[in-house]
Amino acid sequence: MATQQSLISSLPDLVPLLGRVDSFRQVIAAMHRGHSGTIDGAWGSSSALAAAAIAAEAPGTVVIVQPRINDVDDFAVDLDALSSEIPLVLPAWESLPSERSMSDTIFGARLRVLSELESASPPKLVVTSIAALLQPAPAKSQRVAATRILKVNDDLDVDEFLHWLVDRGFERVPALEMPGEFSVHGGILDLFPPGAIDPIRIELFGDEIDSIRNFDIETQRKISQLDEVEITAVAPTPLDREGYSDDETQHVVDSFPANTWVVFGELADVTAEAKHYLQRLNDSRGLFSVEATLARCTEFPSANVAALCETSYETTYSLQVESIERFAGPKAEVLTELASIVGKEERVLIACHNEGEQQRLGELLQEEVPELAPHVTLCLGAVTRGYRLVRNRLIVLSDNELFNRVDVRRATKRKRRRIESRAIDSFLDLNEGDLVVHLTHGIGRYLGMEIQKREDEEEEHL
Repeated sequence: MATQQSLISSLPDLVPLLGRVDSFRQVIAAMHRGHSGTIDGAWGSSSALAAAAIAAEAPGTVVIVQPRINDVDDFAVDLDALSSEIPLVLPAWESLPSERSMSDTIFGARLRVLSELESASPPKLVVTSIAALLQPAPAKSQRVAATRILKVNDDLDVDEFLHWLVDRGFERVPALEMPGEFSVHGGILDLFPPGAIDPIRIELFGDEIDSIRNFDIETQRKISQLDEVEITAVAPTPLDREGYSDDETQHVVDSFPANTWVVFGELADVTAEAKHYLQRLNDSRGLFSVEATLARCTEFPSANVAALCETSYETTYSLQVESIERFAGPKAEVLTELASIVGKEERVLIACHNEGEQQRLGELLQEEVPELAPHVTLCLGAVTRGYRLVRNRLIVLSDNELFNRVDVRRATKRKRRRIESRAIDSFLDLNEGDLVVHLTHGIGRYLGMEIQKREDEEEEHL
């Protein structure tokens, strides 16, 4: 056991622990045969550990369905810390949209996840809620009909394209702020499709597309150069409007890849919350029924991950996990309190939200509880609700939970370097080559100062 514990130096190291247990392997084998399984004893954030272990064995996409809309973000945080794959979040509306608006960020995120699921390289992990699955998505036929692909070196009839954008619900603005907007400055066309993370800049040379890139809306700096871009100009459909047709929408499950596995977080809660969600809505027209949605999900191999499960005839694995009580003592004594709950031959893995906290906590352990320090491993990551892996004699928690702090969301693993930008006080703050936004002329590049003669007088000009 000591050897196994010594191998745990980060949160992802926990995932293989489950894969070595025979009863867990039996659940995985059942899912490979197209059946369902049950994992019980999943207290705290160990439910995300179970999902990560299932995903490590799955042939394709794993969709995790949570009972409540508010459960999704915390679960995605936990799963992100355990996996090398970035989980996508399929969000839900608390109340359904009453008008067509391309600036609807929930709709844009749903559109983006649908596109990823239907792509040639679908995501490994998707976290969602049962409410998100009850809500319809734009039918694929509707999305295809509303999509245009623009490529570098292709000709573009700008007037026709701008009319197409307006007819589809885009709004022309001086400068982009949100999805569903576009702007034109000379030969530069900026647009922000509803399903995009970042806006797109298209530079034209006459009628020919000279370059395409996405850019940071705050700094105007290029993120990446693109050979082509897909523009889907579609907006959410109000389900209570006159003339609404079922042909305009589809079930989200229709976009799941064929080799998808579905993981339910507390299936009993998922079912109950789905019914409560429909009851809370003033008008549930156009939404899918709970029974139909669960039936669609269970067409795929599935697992129910729960703290307590009713007697099941499915293949079952017990996690043997205990919850960690909230640390209630004074902050000055919290490490002593931690030491008091650590059992014989038990180790502690604490996930810290940044390197500075990791270093400081290491120093505090040595100063305040030197007898505990050798039994504690500090790593970077996030755990929203701590737990004890009884079988492995290991306590897993976060620095935020330890010190009873409000959870600080970790930055996503998205690989992007944000460049600081601010309004300048003087042209002296500019360096040659800096991009600028001129109040009248739009986007430009600062090339320096030069002396120009005007009416027999010399003046300095930008």
